[in-house]
Amino acid sequence: MIRSEIDHPTIRRLFGYQHKHWQRATLRLRDGRQVWMPQLAQEGLGARADWENRLLDQGATIVERRLGDWATATYDDVERIVFAKFRDPVFGSTYYRFLGVFRVSAQEDGNATFSRVATEIRLPAGAQ
Repeated sequence: MIRSEIDHPTIRRLFGYQHKHWQRATLRLRDGRQVWMPQLAQEGLGARADWENRLLDQGATIVERRLGDWATATYDDVERIVFAKFRDPVFGSTYYRFLGVFRVSAQEDGNATFSRVATEIRLPAGAQ
């Protein structure tokens, strides 16, 4: 059983990676899936300058919007195991929460919509 709030290094270890300083929001797994750790827009906290990720439909949808004048990405149709990044507005601590497994369901004009396809995952054997 995974605690509901975990840190970035623990997420990597769950999937067999031992990187010391992994800064990216995605981690490709050997089976073709990705672990995605997006920072979600939160009321009362500063916004990012490059991305805006919003959780909608009671957690069933993530809408990602690219901000600025840079190239628009296209996304492969792969499963994304999502641990969203949150910041406690009072104490300022950062934590990640498992939201489910998502797939891209729409892409248009710098926006991408991801729909939840599962709420549980099987961890690799020996996961901590």
